[in-house]
Order: sequence, then C-alpha cells, then structure tokens
Amino acid sequence: MIAEAVLAVPAMRDHIARTGGRLEVMLGHSDGGKEEGFIAAQWRIWRAQEDLVSVCRRHGIGFRAFHGRGGSPARGGAPSDEIARALPAGAASGGLRLTEQGETARSKLAHPVLARRALEQVLSGALIAAAREGDDATPAAWREQMELLADTARASWRGLLDDPAFTDTFLHTTPISLADDLKLGSRPARRAAGGADSLRAIPWVMAWTQTRVLVPAWFGSGTALAGGDVAVQQAMWADWPPFRAIVSALEASLFRTDLSFASDYLALHPTAEATRIWKSIRDEHERSRAAILRITGENDLYGRRPELRERLAHRNPWIDPLSAIQTELLQRLANGDETVRQPLLTTMAGVAAGVQSVG
Repeated sequence: MIAEAVLAVPAMRDHIARTGGRLEVMLGHSDGGKEEGFIAAQWRIWRAQEDLVSVCRRHGIGFRAFHGRGGSPARGGAPSDEIARALPAGAASGGLRLTEQGETARSKLAHPVLARRALEQVLSGALIAAAREGDDATPAAWREQMELLADTARASWRGLLDDPAFTDTFLHTTPISLADDLKLGSRPARRAAGGADSLRAIPWVMAWTQTRVLVPAWFGSGTALAGGDVAVQQAMWADWPPFRAIVSALEASLFRTDLSFASDYLALHPTAEATRIWKSIRDEHERSRAAILRITGENDLYGRRPELRERLAHRNPWIDPLSAIQTELLQRLANGDETVRQPLLTTMAGVAAGVQSVG
C-alpha cells in the first residue's frame, strides 16, 4: 500500500508529528465513479478508508479523509451528515474534510441560515462517526454481498463504456461538444484529445445531466442488485449506514432521471448502434428502479417521503421546455447553423440549474 511506503520514510513521519500527528488522504470520488461505476467506486473508497485507518493505527497516528466530491451522486454528492455516518469505524479519528463545489456550494452556503444548517449537519455526522472508534462489526455476509455487487456493477458499467459503439453514441447524442464553450470548472474539459475516456468528471456528468438521464449515477446498479441476495440487501438497508447511503443516492438519481426526452437526443444520431446503446440504458434504468423498490419495500421511488417527491417533481415543468428547445437547437447546430450556439449554452445553464446535480 502507498500509505505504508510513505509512512516508512522517516522525514514523512517527522513531518506528520510536527503538523498534527495525522495522515490526510484525498479520496477521488469523481474519477473513481467515472472509471468503476457508482456502486463499485463507493465500495472501493469505503474499503480504502478502512485500510488507511488500519495502517495509521499501526503507525500510531491519526487519519483524516479528504473527500473530493461534487454535487452529483456520480461524483460522491450526498448529504454531508449521511456521508459522515457512513464512514468506517475510525475514519473520522483525525477529523473530516470534504469539498462543496458548483451549484452545491451556492445552494448550501450562499445564505447564512443555509450555511449554518449545512455546518450543523456535517458536524453532527462527524461527531457520530468519531464516536465509533472500536473495531468494525460488519457481518461477513454483508461484506461478501458488497464485493459481489461492486464486481458485477463494475462489469456492467465497463460493458457500456467499452462497447465499440458507445463513444460515437455519446459524442453525437449529448451536448458534450459544447463543454469547452460552457467553461465548466477551472480546468479544460478534456485531459487530452480523444473520446469519453479523455473527459474530466465535471463535463462527463454535465453531458448526461443535460439529457436528464444521469447515466453515471446509476448504470450497472440494477444488474448488480438483481444478481445479489435481496434478503441480505434489505437487512443492509435497514441496519448499515454505508449501504443505506448507496441506496439513498441511487434512489435520488433514479427519481431525477427523466427518460421522456431520450428519444429526442437519440434522434440527433439515429443509427442502429446508437439505438442499441440507448435501449440498454433504458433497460438498465428499469432494472435499477425495480431493484431499489424491492430493497425499500415501496411502490414508488420516495414513496415514504411525499414532500420530497413533490419538491423535486416541481422542477420538471420549468426544465422540460428547456430540454425541448435544447434538442431542437442541437439539431440545428449539427446542420451547420452557428447562430444557435449561444442560445444553446443558455439552455444548458438552465437545465443544470434546474436539475441541481452537476457540480
């Protein structure tokens, strides 16, 4: 492990001793989610924290996780107190550090009342997490189930991304070509010239958010959960915060997903291969939705929280016209009409603001 090698260096140990006696490690939710898929990335990050806690204990120092995350569940976004409660035992022994980015920073910190509430939430979760300093008591059956889910979900996710037709479909049926014009984040949209693999996490999530399908936040989960043990998953949902956080994030993403515009985006590039890719996305969405409902025992997503369903659904009448205009303008741009570029960017900013899970 890299941490073991770092702590074997005397100069590094001396530095840690002089600067608080703890090792801080940044956890990359964004790149992990893009490479592995949502469930696999969340589980690997949780396991990594466990291993880091163990290493730090052997060396007699504290550990602090720095969660590099965004607003979308695909980039680690979740309520701060939920993240803290889901930490492995000992993972908050040296404190907790996390990022708030994009529209998430505005929604949580732009007003003093909201900022205070956000601080209270993360503080309460961190205190609860810090109180769990004993050895982990997670049942072996739950760990085995998570390993199975992570492996299966990753295989499904990579099956989509590595499909020979995927990159062409993605480039032609989403507004990703405009990512550089929109100036999202502080860095270029791509690390280098190329297809989907070269994209940074923010424009990658942005493109799928514009289609209202949010693929990075849930694809592969339905296949994984359907292939697992439902009874074990229900027990994990009831009594284990890490899995409850995963299910909650999936439920939120699936509820926000709106497939009613999928055919409009497919119409931008209606090849047989693109049609096949989009059908696989539709099928996986249905599997994912059904799997979450089996676990929660509800008849519909957020069935136990009607007030949240109403609040989230209230956005759609305002976003739907923007999506309809966007697909029309994308078609005009594809036909060579450059006059639509600025109005198109305006629709993208509007959809991002409405969906509120891009940053």
